Amino acid sequence: MEATAVEIRELRELNDLQAASRLFDELWQRATPALAPELLRAMTHAGGYAAGAYTGDRLIGAAAGFLGRHEGQACLHSHIVGVVPEAQGQGVGLALKQHQLRWARAAGIPVITWTFDPLVRRNAYFNLTRLGARAIAYYPNFYGRMDDGFNANEDTDRLLVTWPSDPEPTGSVPAPLDVDRIPIAVDEDERGGPVARVIEGPLVRCRIPADIVALRRRDPGLGHAWRLAVRQALGATLERGGTIETATRDGWYVLRSQ
Repeated sequence: MEATAVEIRELRELNDLQAASRLFDELWQRATPALAPELLRAMTHAGGYAAGAYTGDRLIGAAAGFLGRHEGQACLHSHIVGVVPEAQGQGVGLALKQHQLRWARAAGIPVITWTFDPLVRRNAYFNLTRLGARAIAYYPNFYGRMDDGFNANEDTDRLLVTWPSDPEPTGSVPAPLDVDRIPIAVDEDERGGPVARVIEGPLVRCRIPADIVALRRRDPGLGHAWRLAVRQALGATLERGGTIETATRDGWYVLRSQ
């Protein structure tokens, strides 16, 4: 499936919002609604955002967000974005986020915010590298324990990111990082668990597992060990005023100390 064959439509009608709500529940394997149709209806009626990705009449992805405030200015908080498994990795999520960006820009909203699980490798790469969003805070157990098919009753740590709807020109382009030469602060051992090291220097690397969802299902204790190791590395860096420079496709965060 080519992303160019996908049509992104803003959702306004109740039946379309109901379909998006069902899609979210199917994707997150929820017993209770991730975003109930009546709440989605109220959000969009009050000026919030909802969009669907379609191939023909089939809904294959959706996104929803509500209006909020960030650092004293209006923002769109992108609460949820999901794409059916067979369409993942084919540009559908990117098309949804680009539509969201254009929507915010047209509405005069200067910034989009959202949170994501820092242990989910594909989301880290997509959010921080493909989109260029900036991680600004680490929240331990942000939602509390959730019983859906992805969080597996584990702590719901989240990274908060910001994404300007009309970014300022940066001028010079920074030199690319030689990631393989950066010292490793958190690595993976032969069992698939985390190994933390004390590393001095302005840049360090932090590993994340290839598939944390499958790992949590197979070995919850090992999944929790990763949660604690990444929480310490990323959370401490941001708390001390450092930055997360990038996330690589093969599962490395690059962290810069202040």
